Amino acid sequence: MAYIKEILQENEGLKAHNEFLQRQNTALKLRCKEYCLKNRELEEEIKDMRFTRKYLTSEEAGKAFARELLGKPMTDEELAIEAAENGYVPYNGDDF
Repeated sequence: MAYIKEILQENEGLKAHNEFLQRQNTALKLRCKEYCLKNRELEEEIKDMRFTRKYLTSEEAGKAFARELLGKPMTDEELAIEAAENGYVPYNGDDF
């Protein structure tokens, strides 16, 4: 009889622990859902930023974007010229 009592107590303990784990699992699912949505937002924002950097950083880039929309992409020469024009050269003190 004592053996059955021990098993019943163990069973109750396992039920309580199982309920706790189920609540914890539900909370983690909600948290994961929030992070997933935030991650999608950030991916879209990064995609928009890359688009902006690629096409909207200069007048020539805007023209290149228009040409690409029309099906007339820039030549390699045009791309090299634009890269040279838009290149940043830091001040090194020898400019004066």
